[in-house]
Amino acid sequence: MQQSDVGYELCEQDGEDVPYCPHGPTLLFSRKSNKGDAIDKFYACAAYRKRKDCTAQKDLLELQQLQQTLQEYNGGSIHKERIKFCLICGVVIPNELCADNSHTAQYTSLSATDLRYPSRFLTPKESNASNAQYFFSADVIDFISSTISTLHFDKVLCIGTPSIHEHIKHSGKHKSVATFLLDLDVRMRQFHKDYAHYNMFNHHFYEAAEEERFHQFMASSKSLLIIIDPPYGGLVQALSVTLKKIVATSSCKSVSRLLFFPYFMEPQVEKHLPISPCQTIK
Repeated sequence: MQQSDVGYELCEQDGEDVPYCPHGPTLLFSRKSNKGDAIDKFYACAAYRKRKDCTAQKDLLELQQLQQTLQEYNGGSIHKERIKFCLICGVVIPNELCADNSHTAQYTSLSATDLRYPSRFLTPKESNASNAQYFFSADVIDFISSTISTLHFDKVLCIGTPSIHEHIKHSGKHKSVATFLLDLDVRMRQFHKDYAHYNMFNHHFYEAAEEERFHQFMASSKSLLIIIDPPYGGLVQALSVTLKKIVATSSCKSVSRLLFFPYFMEPQVEKHLPISPCQTIK
């Protein structure tokens, strides 16, 4: 059978013992023929659609070990006037370690402003099947900023939108607005305390302490805005389940959603994330 004759459907799996991969609980799929006949069922990674990409556990562990080494080396903190950023490893490096022969990489110097806006110098992760990380332009950020001010939100949950999170925190335009970032990009952990390493397609938190901070953020709010920028190839149906779980954690009576999808995803959005016309921004 040709690959084009096979379709995939996300299955319900509530109450089942779901196997885990390094990116959290997997998703259950049904493989069907073009006639709608079920061929088989299988579990797959929620973050990475290609099997070859779901091998990040070793890389993540290496990154965490390097971060721990840097913390111990620097007494738990890194002085801003003597740091650089490793473009290959994706971590902040004290200048002293840059001369270490065991650490060969390319570096860029960081200013205090850079540390507040890491999305301006980080290299985007551009695989459509996993991260599909495209940071917003200044015009888009200004539009979102204006929307937050006009509609008087007091909290903003940023999912996969680090540039919006940074703008709310540091632009000076939203001093009364609290923000929290959920993102699959673990590099953000070095720059933001109000951050959780997170998989938006299965509502999986990688660290218990970060999950607890998320729940504290969601505990009280008068008007909450959830901003989501998923990968282009992301499953809208899985994202819909995640959104329901997130809203259930909030006591806020007014929860709004601002979603960013390419226009060709509109049928899937209308099916799984129905929004009234007054809530839709094109």
